[in-house]
Amino acid sequence: MQQTIQLGQVRPSVLSNVGRTVKNWREELSHNLVTWLATKNEWFSAFTGETVTNKHVLLAHLYMVALVVVMMVAGWLEGGAL
Repeated sequence: MQQTIQLGQVRPSVLSNVGRTVKNWREELSHNLVTWLATKNEWFSAFTGETVTNKHVLLAHLYMVALVVVMMVAGWLEGGAL
């Protein structure tokens, strides 16, 4: 028995559909993240009296976490003595 497939009847593979979906999600997430980072943070802007973006707030928090980690390592290297 011979089967024939016409060109219009071929379905795209599942992997190509998944790949296309992941690519679309990644592009949308990237766009949303860039937009969010550039958005003015109202609370910190009001608190400081200057224009502060979410990117500045995120970096400030990361610097503080790094400082605490450095202090913990320094304390550990000193033997934990106060």
